[in-house]
Amino acid sequence: MEAQSKPISGRAIAIAHTSFSSAAFISALIVGCYFHYQKLCRNSVARYPVEWFPSVSTTIGDFHPERSVFQLLIATCACPRFITIFLNWKECEKSSKAIADTHAILGLIRTFSCGGWSFITSTDNSTAHDIFMLIYILSNIIYMPLGFSLTRKKSLRIVRGLTSFYFIASLFPMFYTYFQHKTNKIPGAYTTYAFYEWGLIAADVIFDSVFISDLANVYIHMCNSSEPSSLNLQDDSTQSVDNSQVKAVTTQLFRQYHWFMALNPRVKNTMKILNYIANTVLSLIWWTNFTALPLCIFYYSVWSLSFAGQEGLMLVTLSSSLVTLKGVRVFASSSNGKTVLTMFSLLGVFASKLEFPVLKLAAVTMAVIAQTIQISSEWYTSNDENCITYLVLGLLLHSVSKLIANSNNPFWPIMNNSNGGHIYLGLILGFTALIVRRYIVTSVVELNNTKYKNDHNCYLVGAGLGSYIWALHTYLSDPSTLLSWSWTGFPIQGPHPIYHSTVIVVGFVIGMLSPKLLATSRVWHFFGTWCLGLCYYYDGWVSAGGAFGCAIFYPSLATTVFSSIRAYTPGRTLGAVFGTYTVLVVAHTFTVAYEFVPLGFLLRERSHLVMMTANIIIWCSLPKSNARTNNFERNGLFNIYVKVLLLGTIIASHLILKHRSENMTTIKPYHADQQLITSGIWTVHFGMDDAMQDSQVRMRDLIREAEVDVVGLLETELQSIVFGNRNMAQYIAEDLGYYVDYGPPSHKHTWGAVLLSKFPILASEHHLLPSPQGELAPAIFAELNVYGKTVHTMVSHNGQEESPLDRELQTTEIARIISKTYPDPVLFLGYLVTKPHEERPAPYRILFEDGQLLDVEPLDRRRWCEYIGYRSMRKVAYARISHSSVTDTELQVAKFKLYEPDEVYHPQYDWYNFLDENDVAVEHRFSKAFEGKGMKGHKHALSIPIYYQEAASFE
Repeated sequence: MEAQSKPISGRAIAIAHTSFSSAAFISALIVGCYFHYQKLCRNSVARYPVEWFPSVSTTIGDFHPERSVFQLLIATCACPRFITIFLNWKECEKSSKAIADTHAILGLIRTFSCGGWSFITSTDNSTAHDIFMLIYILSNIIYMPLGFSLTRKKSLRIVRGLTSFYFIASLFPMFYTYFQHKTNKIPGAYTTYAFYEWGLIAADVIFDSVFISDLANVYIHMCNSSEPSSLNLQDDSTQSVDNSQVKAVTTQLFRQYHWFMALNPRVKNTMKILNYIANTVLSLIWWTNFTALPLCIFYYSVWSLSFAGQEGLMLVTLSSSLVTLKGVRVFASSSNGKTVLTMFSLLGVFASKLEFPVLKLAAVTMAVIAQTIQISSEWYTSNDENCITYLVLGLLLHSVSKLIANSNNPFWPIMNNSNGGHIYLGLILGFTALIVRRYIVTSVVELNNTKYKNDHNCYLVGAGLGSYIWALHTYLSDPSTLLSWSWTGFPIQGPHPIYHSTVIVVGFVIGMLSPKLLATSRVWHFFGTWCLGLCYYYDGWVSAGGAFGCAIFYPSLATTVFSSIRAYTPGRTLGAVFGTYTVLVVAHTFTVAYEFVPLGFLLRERSHLVMMTANIIIWCSLPKSNARTNNFERNGLFNIYVKVLLLGTIIASHLILKHRSENMTTIKPYHADQQLITSGIWTVHFGMDDAMQDSQVRMRDLIREAEVDVVGLLETELQSIVFGNRNMAQYIAEDLGYYVDYGPPSHKHTWGAVLLSKFPILASEHHLLPSPQGELAPAIFAELNVYGKTVHTMVSHNGQEESPLDRELQTTEIARIISKTYPDPVLFLGYLVTKPHEERPAPYRILFEDGQLLDVEPLDRRRWCEYIGYRSMRKVAYARISHSSVTDTELQVAKFKLYEPDEVYHPQYDWYNFLDENDVAVEHRFSKAFEGKGMKGHKHALSIPIYYQEAASFE
């Protein structure tokens, strides 16, 4: 006998879910306002009555009993929520399995992240709370549109459409008001932010309440019997991608294509060239946004010196997996779809005009999502293999354009009119290319292909392409990156990393023109790996030879690597592509991780492992793929266009660098007639200011006004993906006239140190100081020809406060190096992380006692990081100049003079009287610009500078 089945309505479960979720937030708000209203309204900027409405995070997490009430009800909500996700998935998977699967996965991610920010409150751990909240919001951005597409009833589709639009559209003003509160400290802004936050919660609950109708005819049947029972589920028909939509898009594209083919040959060729240029420009825009995203994300990590939460946005490239949905492919391939997605991509260029960093990041994120969907769709639907060539050409143009704008892409969001940006030009080029590509169709698309391989090779092939994109981004997104690895200091033993970077452009061009059969040759892969090894393990010209080989090798693989994914199912393959890329970016960043970064020790100082892993994956993925025949050789006009463009990039890079080298400012000290030495130390924090703008021009302005002859710049190593593969020192050296030692290059795993000197650098050595616990500490020890006499100069950056052993060992090594030069003149410009006069094992006494140095101002006890030391010189003046919003650390400056050859002096003589500024020679004084309120926020941190006069010696 068949057991009696007891059905439970899906509608009832959805009602329970909506009721508990609504009750959780409403009850927390009511209880919180009753018990702690004014406390909930209070924040770090203002309190009640200026702030008069509590935020969601404060309401659910700060006080008992509202926190307990909320957590109890939201926990109760979890069970019906999981069941609702399951029922909706089963209901929809038969007609639209891919969408239903994606929607269900995002639903689970959304649920667990909701649990994260609900039970880990902002009071418990604000970073974890924010990370879970960010994951929750990002999941909803995709979850809601997918849920909208799965909704059957027209009236309910309208409800979900409106709530989806409100949720996504309100993110921008919400972030804006939060920035006003957090950064600009505007009273009342947090109340406005609170309303937006509650609005998101309301939209979320309303969106999910539609399940009450969607699951009205769905039941769970329960049976308590050992007897067999059966259950027949009705196969409801739901919406799928309409074949008429595919036909409409195909018809439109074919109509444009046939119109194009019927044109006069001369006109047709002209329009083809316009189309080539448009696609190349849009590829440049893609690389602009793609390279800007990690740069904007890690701005937050750098300024907080921790995981800020925004790092999760690296995963937005996984939006490419949406291409597995036929509807997405159809939309992205249509003229209207390309136009919409390209318009979104130009948000990344327009981001420079946005005032606040959070808005810049949001704009770039949306641009990358749109472009990644578009370009991934092209890889699968385009029958024009030129799209791969466009992508590589875009990278080459991105790389060469950085030679113009101080090692920055002139269209990046960190650029503006004052620091070398050309944002309006980028927008004009982008919009022009958009119009051209919309109305000129030179090839057809393939929208009905469903014969994809679904085996596990898709993961390997996808990982191969992801590794390849990472390699292009890491090695070739700036022409000086690989050459900088050959730098060893003075005397120069190899090529100049900037002025000889045309060689890398030439190698890039050779690689693009090389036979495509090379890509599947094991000998060729051995050659590429060998060149990378030369570049990494050797210095000077040998390393430069390896760099040239790498510049040829990687572009030669492009057509084969990109074509290989076309045969495999889009969802898994593209997930593997950008998943692998993201993992490699994170892994490579961890090779220079701070000591306090969790699990940083696993990859610290092991970039060779990351590089070899990427090469091996590329190597293993290619033999298993069948690359399509490249029609590049058959298209004569496109062949000519590419060759002309490639030749143009070589000539342009050569002329740009020639112009820069010939127009460099003459190198001479500021006060050579007085034989004055003005020295400085400045931690510039990776070259971005508070407003997420490139800070090179502002750095130059301060250094010029302070008239610094010898300056040590710290935290300058930017040749990595997360810092934009930049060089910040060369622009200042050219514009102000300095000799420059770039310090240990990026593959030496330091945060960077640079020496700028108006005196000739006779010799210099790079040191990697002992760092058993944390990141490697860089040091430059140079010999300067100062007015005919050798002055030994040390620039160094010790480890963090969290690594006392590192700092002790590093300072001991610095003192050992410096003490060997006694009694010669020495200038120390370094970052110690110690209190003045702190006892051993703190670095202070180790440096000044063991190194036989003098502290420039022993009475200044308000120092912690930066110190200036000297020996066998007469000190003249000392000042600390505030950093304004350029960086997070002040510029310390000291003026010295060498003793005359016939003078008798003690190397560590330190008896000085303080002088009034009026008693000091005008040439020895600091600029008046730093007095009072200062210049552009730069003013004296000690109110006034200190001037000295050497006192008579005591018997």
